[in-house]
Amino acid sequence: MTTHEQSKKKAILHQVVDDIACWELFHRKSGNIYLVGSYSLDKYLVVPESKIAYTLDFMQRLNGTSELINIQNELEAKWKRSLNIPLLFSKMKSSGLIKTAQNSNLSNEPVSEMIKHSINLLRLNMQNLAWIFSRLTWLFHPACLIIGITAITATFINVGTHDIIRIKQNNHAALSIYLYIELWVIFISLAIVHEIFHTIAAYRYGLRAKNISLSLYLGFIPLIYVYIPGIYTLPPKKRIIIWSAGIYSNLISIMILFLLSKCIVLPVDTASIFDKLVWVNISIIVLNLSPFMATDGYYILSTILKVPNIRTNAYLEFKKWIKRERNNFSTTMAVYTSISIAVITWMLVRLCVYIYDDAFLIFKNGLSERTIVSLWPLAFVAICILANKGWSKVISSRVEHEIDEAI
Repeated sequence: MTTHEQSKKKAILHQVVDDIACWELFHRKSGNIYLVGSYSLDKYLVVPESKIAYTLDFMQRLNGTSELINIQNELEAKWKRSLNIPLLFSKMKSSGLIKTAQNSNLSNEPVSEMIKHSINLLRLNMQNLAWIFSRLTWLFHPACLIIGITAITATFINVGTHDIIRIKQNNHAALSIYLYIELWVIFISLAIVHEIFHTIAAYRYGLRAKNISLSLYLGFIPLIYVYIPGIYTLPPKKRIIIWSAGIYSNLISIMILFLLSKCIVLPVDTASIFDKLVWVNISIIVLNLSPFMATDGYYILSTILKVPNIRTNAYLEFKKWIKRERNNFSTTMAVYTSISIAVITWMLVRLCVYIYDDAFLIFKNGLSERTIVSLWPLAFVAICILANKGWSKVISSRVEHEIDEAI
């Protein structure tokens, strides 16, 4: 390496992002867990209590005026211990919390577990609807929540066995293609309402939802979710309320449907649709309470257990255990990982059987109303994937054209 290259390398002085801050993520007897990061970028690093002091000290010194080796020497002299500053710097950099004095261009898109393992089909901006959500925050006033929970409880107490049997029978009844499509449209609408309630709860605590997305988690599990920056900066109880808000909306929907069916004499077809809507709401609740995917139940469980990234950590420790490396793969992690893998495998097998059965029917009987009804959700997903890839190519070509013009 030449003298010029050495001086150029030494000239690269790193610094943290401008609005770096620290929040308490979990309060634990064994030692608190802290969150260090940027609220504006929604990028964070989880730090245990044993390392938070020198981590914050390191960040204060990382201001673009000193090299890492000099900062490490200063910190080790102050704290009188050996510190792995290169590893800490690497973690901060991978979390998007480092910028250089020469280049401050940073990506504003955080890479969460949901985004990282999903194929995006559709994304809609919600920031233009802020004026609506801000006017609905009264729904999560403590008095309103007490009234709502009381009404839901009273409704479920009055649900009879015959109601449950009727709902099961109507759910398994055959549907025409028009009613099937109508039911799916209502299902998507209920899922959107579910996410809107998350958004309203977030606004109640001063957060702002950015967008709502339709994605395929792990490539085959359809999920609709809303992206709310800064949710981990809130106290645990408020985070749980936000994550529970969607399920609360489904319980309210079930309550309203039951009350309408009890108070109004409905035509047979309408009553059947009502029962199917109740079943759809129950399905959404069960799916979201499952802690084995990146759903509301997963984040609620992680918060209750006071274990950050429980799913990611369990898989990483399992991987280390398989490789016979040093690990912290506990019995709890083993149980969680086993059930999680089993659930995802079961869903994948069910999907494969579903596709095989429909393909067999098409081969045997040709296209029929039944096969069209069964296959249209898969066709819709395929269309969304193709449209998303086409749009991504258009955007990338525009960016390349703009770069060429700038050069």
